[in-house]
Amino acid sequence: MQFKLCYETGYKVKVKMKDGTHIIGVVDTYKRITQDFHTHLDLCVEYQDTKGITSYMWVPDYRTTKV
Repeated sequence: MQFKLCYETGYKVKVKMKDGTHIIGVVDTYKRITQDFHTHLDLCVEYQDTKGITSYMWVPDYRTTKV
């Protein structure tokens, strides 16, 4: 079974945080994770906080949507 890539670097995504808030950023890179015959992607999202500081965060692909 071939894994179909739905995210590429440079795409703008919205990340849903655990507290219900959202962060909008750009996919910088990704890595493929395979556990127990299940494959998902971890995305490295580049975003800016309220102070204008650029930060990076690894998030699973199921918490993101394309913008």
